[in-house]
Amino acid sequence: MWSRPASFLTRSLQITAVGKTTCGPPKIRTPAMLGRMASGSTSRDMTPVCSGTRIMMIEYTFKGLYWRVKEGIAQFEIDLETGASLSGEPKPIWSGTGRPIPEAPHMYRKDEWYYLLVAEGGTELDHCATIARSSKDAYFQTIGHADIFQSPDGQWFAVALATRDGRINFPMGRETVLIPGQWEPGSWPVFNARVESVMKTSADSLRPVPSTNENILGNFSRTEVDVIWPHNLLRLRNPDEDAYQYVDGSLHLWPSAKGDTLDGRFGTPTFVARRQTAIECTTEIEIIPAKDPSVIAGLSVYLDFESHIDLVLTRSGTGPGFEAHIRQRTLGTGSSDTASVPVDSGALRAVAHEDRYEFFGWRDGAWVSIGTGLAKDVSGGFTGVLIGPYAEGPASGNDDHAKTTVKKWVYFEAA
Repeated sequence: MWSRPASFLTRSLQITAVGKTTCGPPKIRTPAMLGRMASGSTSRDMTPVCSGTRIMMIEYTFKGLYWRVKEGIAQFEIDLETGASLSGEPKPIWSGTGRPIPEAPHMYRKDEWYYLLVAEGGTELDHCATIARSSKDAYFQTIGHADIFQSPDGQWFAVALATRDGRINFPMGRETVLIPGQWEPGSWPVFNARVESVMKTSADSLRPVPSTNENILGNFSRTEVDVIWPHNLLRLRNPDEDAYQYVDGSLHLWPSAKGDTLDGRFGTPTFVARRQTAIECTTEIEIIPAKDPSVIAGLSVYLDFESHIDLVLTRSGTGPGFEAHIRQRTLGTGSSDTASVPVDSGALRAVAHEDRYEFFGWRDGAWVSIGTGLAKDVSGGFTGVLIGPYAEGPASGNDDHAKTTVKKWVYFEAA
């Protein structure tokens, strides 16, 4: 039987916004023995709601979280005393089934599953309740552009495009996924609704994908009259061929003839890159910077001209060494640069993680951190990020003083 353990808004001091417009209904949260209500008008009144009453609060043993209501459901852990996030930025966990205004989340834990019950459709004629569940967060999202085929042993599959981690961290853009299913005679095709990184199927397993450890400069080849570029290297738009030269195992780069940069909407900046093909991967290069101090070079994690994170290497203005810093261009927030860090050489490293990129330089025989960038800042669109060396500066032809040399370039990822 339901019973009322206590009342909220029992004191006039709790009404903090009399005469002001509020938005949304109140939400009651009861972590441990302390009850709180959040509404369009909030209060910092931390007195237990049962204070001064004879009614005892009901203790909830479920480890509580606060679910903030927005368009779509996001989740983060907070400090109940200060309201500060304990888990970083809110993480979107569900946007409903497509109806407007997914809101009013309720979370339940049962049988090792988390169930999320939400309202959709506002409070009008499309009002409904929908529920989703998850036991982990390894699912792909935005699955579409599918095709269906049958393997030689009779197993049905769908092949489709999808992105990882909902709508926040998907720097590789759309990926190709393979989804096992069934298509019985006279029935509709049915496929696994949960698309994960590793899927089970009754078909004979293919050989495991080997780990990738690629010496990119070693993939160049030469004919009697020309250099053959590796098929997986990309350059922007119509590249200025005179700005690139592969000789004896090294790649020489010059600024483009028009001085184009990675920030440009148009033009042909000097940039050559390999597409990121795993959530966790590492790119290492070693460069000899140009002698001309007006030329800068480095390693870029590039989505497009508005969204890229660049590890910049320059010659030191105070001595014989070098300096490195992070230059970031982010859609909506503009540009930012970190402080320079002294380094010993042109060895640079970018390490990709699920939610961030870490950048390193070489000093005193070890990698030292130069800075980080968020994966969400280079997520969006279809094709995902490119990672590789670049050179920028005023047009200089093929002057040796403006030449940047890439001596080493490797890309590797775990199996």
